[in-house]
Amino acid sequence: MEGEREEQGECIRSEMTSTQVDTLISNCSEEPQNFQDPEVDEQADSRVCDGEVEARQVGEDLWISDKETLPETLIATNTPEDADCLPLSPLPTVEEEDSDPLSPLPSGGQKLSYQTDPRPHFGVAWSSHSTCYPLWGSEGPCWGQRNLEAMDQTHTCPHCHLGLPADTLRWHEIIQTKMDALPDNSTWEESFGVEDSEEETKEDEGGESSSEKTGGWELLPDVCLRHVFRFLRHRDRRSADLVCHHWHKVMRCPSLWRYRLFRFSGRLSKFRQNEYDSAVAYVSSLGVYLKRLEVRVCPPRRFMLAHRLEQTISGLFSELARVNAPLQQLTLVELELDRTSWTSGLRNSLVHSLVVFLQSSSKLTAISLKGMRNCMDQGLELLSALSHSQKHYISSLNLEGFFSGAVHVYLNSNFPRVLHHMLGLTELSLSYSCLSDELLMALQHRHQGGSQNRTRDGISLQTFSLHCTLNEPHRQPVDGDSWSTLASNSPNLKVKITVNQVINTDQLARILQPEIPLTEYTMTAFYSPNEDWSAKPVLCDLLPQYSRSLQRLSLDLSNCRERLDVELLELVKVCEGLEVLGVWAFLEVSTIERLLHIRLTQRTLLNKISVRIYSVDINTEEQEDQLEQILSSHLQLPPELEFFAIIYSFE
Repeated sequence: MEGEREEQGECIRSEMTSTQVDTLISNCSEEPQNFQDPEVDEQADSRVCDGEVEARQVGEDLWISDKETLPETLIATNTPEDADCLPLSPLPTVEEEDSDPLSPLPSGGQKLSYQTDPRPHFGVAWSSHSTCYPLWGSEGPCWGQRNLEAMDQTHTCPHCHLGLPADTLRWHEIIQTKMDALPDNSTWEESFGVEDSEEETKEDEGGESSSEKTGGWELLPDVCLRHVFRFLRHRDRRSADLVCHHWHKVMRCPSLWRYRLFRFSGRLSKFRQNEYDSAVAYVSSLGVYLKRLEVRVCPPRRFMLAHRLEQTISGLFSELARVNAPLQQLTLVELELDRTSWTSGLRNSLVHSLVVFLQSSSKLTAISLKGMRNCMDQGLELLSALSHSQKHYISSLNLEGFFSGAVHVYLNSNFPRVLHHMLGLTELSLSYSCLSDELLMALQHRHQGGSQNRTRDGISLQTFSLHCTLNEPHRQPVDGDSWSTLASNSPNLKVKITVNQVINTDQLARILQPEIPLTEYTMTAFYSPNEDWSAKPVLCDLLPQYSRSLQRLSLDLSNCRERLDVELLELVKVCEGLEVLGVWAFLEVSTIERLLHIRLTQRTLLNKISVRIYSVDINTEEQEDQLEQILSSHLQLPPELEFFAIIYSFE
């Protein structure tokens, strides 16, 4: 048998003329022009090289005439059952899927069955992106047809369902077929050193699919696959959609496309599509399924970047309004419109597009405009449009950094009036520069009276977050009676206060009123040893006022010239309802052991402790050894306790 094959190969090589070789090399060396992606160019180059080397070894009988026509490509139409699915790619018709697998093996132009083909080179299993002709005909490889394929076209391996280029798939199937037929006690080298045995040929002829032996992905229910696909990025989902028919059908489920995150910077790249076209194309095809949209912006430093950002964001909102996207949550953060790169024309155009979208959308329940930094007029225009169109639906509103830092919002009486009309509001986040007695009065009367509010009766403010920074106005006086009245009208109210770099005790005392139902307090204070300020009054006098309500405490202090170990431990003992504690400060290592003792004996609700001990020494080995000894003596901690401690060199 082997002698006949060698004689046939010699005859083929002898009959091949030099003219045919030159024609073959010239045809294979023609590179298609592709300006899309460098990776595609590299794949195209590799295909040309493979074709040029192997083409020298084939004869005139192995070639298919250029006049030979290929079968027409399949045109799939969506059935009524797929009306709610995504039209990502065409599907084959039933007649093509049910074609006879035992049909004769022609020289080209027909589909082959990999289960009944006894030769080492199989035809490609049918998929939504497979060709309608085999890679190997009865007379040899179909080089002429294979070079006509699109350079970015992929095919599905019938064994492991991998999407591979045509050239790679041909050799991948040979290896996979031999590996499937390996006995348990055989090695890879032994199998590839000999020809296929009769048992392997019989197994292939028997029609047993090797995909049933290689894995269980095809056996997973659609529910499990959808759960796995939810963890993939958008780019990976598009790749998974090309694997096989089953995955393609599962990927068309609308529940996989409910959330989308866009990151805009205004910069151009020659390796990917521009941000405007990418965002508009996505919303045009999948916007009807979108429920949660998050847009994160890199603040521009130049006019051209701001101009591109304005076009991209305006186009995105315009397309969302056109497709009538059922958005429920919208996040647009870090625009920083007070930068000099944003001209007045760009700001007006961007705010107008957002106003038009808010007026057309009717299902929004949560909006975050953090870090937008508007002027007073544009900010009130946005909030007015929001309050008139979404007043019965908005339940969560984040306006941290919504106004510019130089604007004294607490002096404007229109801002409390706008929030008064938001009847369904339960979560509110503001900068401290917006806080005033008028605002607290508007919030406490918001859910009382009014015929329009009777449909949502009983809804009151539940979470009120305030963010106070050094660069924003925070010295306005607020009466404690306003806080107590709000707390009495909202029995489930939880107030969260974040203070950043405010290191004046009098100002902190004005902020931390004892009537506030404070449940969470976060403080960051980096101060030099030369500054005349101490954190002890905060730990000993201000925070103990909330011993019954405080649940979460986070402190980041640079107290290198004073020790706060005793004051911190006393505060933990006083706070009865403390559940989460995070401390980053200069502390003694022995404080860790005392803190664990308090948790095990007195504070059973404290189930999350995170401590970072700052050290002025670069070499912290001695402190780390001491910490390790302390932790080794407390190996039997309660399972509900999450404890973390580390020594950190403060530089």
